[in-house]
Amino acid sequence: ATLTGSASTAAPYTIASGASFSLGPGASQLVTVRFSPTVTGSAPGTVAFTSNGGNLSRPVTGGTPPVISVIPASLDFGTVPVGSSKDLSFTVQNTAGGTLTGSASTSAPYTIVSGASFSLGPGASQLVTVRFSPTATGSAPGTVAFTSNGGNVSPPLTGTGAAQPVIGVIPASLDFGTVPVGTSKDLSFTVQNTGGGTLTGSASTS
Repeated sequence: ATLTGSASTAAPYTIASGASFSLGPGASQLVTVRFSPTVTGSAPGTVAFTSNGGNLSRPVTGGTPPVISVIPASLDFGTVPVGSSKDLSFTVQNTAGGTLTGSASTSAPYTIVSGASFSLGPGASQLVTVRFSPTATGSAPGTVAFTSNGGNVSPPLTGTGAAQPVIGVIPASLDFGTVPVGTSKDLSFTVQNTGGGTLTGSASTS
């Protein structure tokens, strides 16, 4: 006898070829299914085989690949005194399907202090925190390399190392001499930043 029938499915799947068949004993043919996703994420489906020899259905699965997104497009650490540090963060996100796996790396005077590796499902995100620790004065351009199965990006880093502030106070002491009880006398120190950066602080007496 001859097996006759057809194969059908639903979007985002289509039967690309072999949708109908007429097969003698022992004969076979290919039924080619095409997956054409229109949205991100997984897309389970079925292919229904209807024939004069019985009906069957077979599951089909597919999904969209992960796509990396990193925001902001760059980090500017501003001016940081030599010997100190400042942390800023990127957000890495999987904007498509599948699982986005990868890592972030950089080089001195920058380091990745958290989030160096990531494994993110569709829509998931995490912080990648970068630390700027200047060891010399001046501009320190850099990059963070994000390498993943959903693409690679290398956003730039900028920062400037500044000399540490250093306090200077003159004169070394104040001598108010003799002041009558019930009166007052003012004398002054001069406080100066003899280093770099911004010197902040306060004065008190005892």
